[in-house]
Amino acid sequence: VDARVRAMRADFFTGRRVLDVGCNGGDVTMAIARRWSCMSIIGIDLDAALVRRARSALKYVGGARDGSDFDRDGEAAVAT
Repeated sequence: VDARVRAMRADFFTGRRVLDVGCNGGDVTMAIARRWSCMSIIGIDLDAALVRRARSALKYVGGARDGSDFDRDGEAAVAT
């Protein structure tokens, strides 16, 4: 587990809606989603290449529960 995630507390995320601004490739966003029971988690980044990387990784780990995977404008990777 990433050291940044280890430094976080469950009460930051459990049962909450989470927004990860500057999610880069989504690694920490997905680690948070896997580790704690967030109500939802959204990662956004301005770098289209990093969003594509996050999109690809999200599809690899199963995508969003609602089947949306991502918003349609390509600006945000979404996992719920």
